[in-house]
Amino acid sequence: MTIAPTDSISAKPETSIFRQLLAAVMLIVAMTTLRVIYASVIDLRTDEAYYWTWSKENALSFLDHPPMIAWFIRFGTAIFGDTNLGVRFAGVLAMLVTQLLLADTVRRVTHDVRAVVIAVLMPEAALYYGLLMAKVAPDVALIPFAVAMVWAMVRLNESGDGAGGWQPGCSQGWRCSRNSLWS
Repeated sequence: MTIAPTDSISAKPETSIFRQLLAAVMLIVAMTTLRVIYASVIDLRTDEAYYWTWSKENALSFLDHPPMIAWFIRFGTAIFGDTNLGVRFAGVLAMLVTQLLLADTVRRVTHDVRAVVIAVLMPEAALYYGLLMAKVAPDVALIPFAVAMVWAMVRLNESGDGAGGWQPGCSQGWRCSRNSLWS
């Protein structure tokens, strides 16, 4: 009977996890490259041009949308000028930020690298969502902030502090116990 060295047994799962992470990162880089090409080449749609005109104004809000999409466009055009990529750049960046926040949230909740890989690749599997982040729409600004809110709630729950008893709903005057929404 032969006993395998313990180093080779423990190295295989780590190598497998490393390969999965590397494959996920390579896929995200490839999809981000495609998004940048799409954002650069395809002409602006009518609503995208409409949002671009908003970005030229210093306003706190607009008739039918909050201002974040205009601020995103202003950020991109400050870097790349008044080009298609400049208008759409913040959306591409927002997708990456969303994926990083999602990865950290899933890591904190599951402590499983495979779950993190699956969660990060799910937005890539949704073609409309993946391409949506390369075009200008109010959702482009909403999605990373919604994911950041969930990330912050997970961090708050991990701290065990509850931020002095604050939890969603408690700020509206509802009677809340310290752990009522987290238990």
